[in-house]
Formats: sequence, C-alpha cells, structure tokens
Amino acid sequence: TYQGAGQACLEYSGYCNKHHQCVTVSLDDPLSSLEEVFSERSLSTAIRWIKEHWYYSLSSLAALVALAVVFKYTYVRRVPIRKALTRVKSSLLREAEQLAYAQSDLLIKHHKPMPFDEAIQRLSILFPTAEMHIVHDTVCHAATEEIAVKRLLALDYPMSRLAVTLPSEESGLDGPVDE
Repeated sequence: TYQGAGQACLEYSGYCNKHHQCVTVSLDDPLSSLEEVFSERSLSTAIRWIKEHWYYSLSSLAALVALAVVFKYTYVRRVPIRKALTRVKSSLLREAEQLAYAQSDLLIKHHKPMPFDEAIQRLSILFPTAEMHIVHDTVCHAATEEIAVKRLLALDYPMSRLAVTLPSEESGLDGPVDE
C-alpha cells in the first residue's frame, strides 16, 4: 500500500517522501541537541580554540568596539516632522518680525510720531492677551499703529472683537445723509 507524501510510516518513526519511501527521523528532541552544544566537552573545545587562535578573538573584539564607536559618532537622530515644522515656523516668525522692524525703522524717518500713550492704550484693548511690555516694545519700534497691529498679529496674539453700537433713531441722532 502506498501512502501519500508526509504520512507517518514504520509505526510513526518516519514519514513517506514524494517517492513513497519511508524516511526515518531521529528521535532526539531539540533540547538534547542544545544540551550537546552547551556541554562541558564543547565548552572546553571552544576555550581551547580561543587559546590557540587568540588573535582572531582579540581582533573580533576590537572590531566590535570600533563598530560601536563609529555607530555612536555617526548616528543621526531623526527629528519628528512636527518638531521640524515648529522650528521652521518659529524661524519664519523671527524673520517676519525682523523685516517688520526694519520696515518700521524706514517708515519712522518719513512719518511723524504717533501719540505714544494713546497707542498703548488702544493696542492693549485690541490685544488683551499680549503682555504690557510686549505692547510697549511694539509701539516703541513701530512707526504707525497699523504696523504695531501687524507685528502683534505676526507674534500670534489674537485680536479681540469689539462691539460697536450704532446710533439709533430713537436717540434723535441723525445718521449720514445721502444727497
């Protein structure tokens, strides 16, 4: 009787190959083969080989140390994309601020100075989250309030919304008249 390839034969001590021949299998388990690798005899053989060929062992150890040193000094840590984008954004904001200061310095030479105290008061109302010293520095370096507003917006300070009341008809104030 022929059995299919891979079927057990000889009372489960082997298996049939594709030519319908029974191939016996070693009954040694994997642990016994590992036991042979780590036996006293194999350990003494390895130590004897190392003693006889010490230069191979020493050069292998030196190569590993050299490889570790080269890896340590040439390994480049990759920056996550979010951090890289944050760095680029902050550098662009710094450049924009420097350009705004340079532009305002040019405008200062050609414009009359704005009322300092009034500008600080208005900008502190428009930008309530900005610290007072930032508003003060911005007004000091800006030729106009418009430039100061642009700088504060470039520094990511949000502008507050103001509620403006328009005159009503009941108050008796007349609005603009079209002619």
